[in-house]
Amino acid sequence: YGAGYDMAGDGTDYLIAGSSPEIMVPLAAGESIINTFSNGVGAPTMYLLTDQNRVFSTGHNAQAQCGRGGTTHQKYFDRIPQLDGTKVYTHTHYGYTFVVDSNRDVYATGYNVQGQLGLGSYTSRNTFAQVTGIKADDIILSHGSNAASTYIIDGTTLYSTGDNNVGQL
Repeated sequence: YGAGYDMAGDGTDYLIAGSSPEIMVPLAAGESIINTFSNGVGAPTMYLLTDQNRVFSTGHNAQAQCGRGGTTHQKYFDRIPQLDGTKVYTHTHYGYTFVVDSNRDVYATGYNVQGQLGLGSYTSRNTFAQVTGIKADDIILSHGSNAASTYIIDGTTLYSTGDNNVGQL
């Protein structure tokens, strides 16, 4: 859902099935999209993963959740070379994104005022930074009306970071 961010045309057109012209993805010859990851309705972001393990993003970027630098809304798909070979986890409310690469290393970008990126600070990021010292098999992103927490699962170990205002960590 475009929600006025002109992601696939004007106004509130849908990302893929809207009445506006199709949005182009700069794929290589023979490359195809194998998975999509999206979040948000009022502030949507979308990621694409291709069969060549390349990642593209577009959308609402006020918290830098597209991971392409800056906080300008992205109105076109562009590749993020740093993310080649990754799995993408997105969050619907607080504007942050996690990826896991083929080595199970974790990277994060976006809104971080509650430390939910796990980077050891409360500074938001506009490009992906590695969450050091952790490997991941799965990531669970959680939020409440004023809280954001992240849970990273590595085998039988659970790591948590972010807001703990009601003991959720």
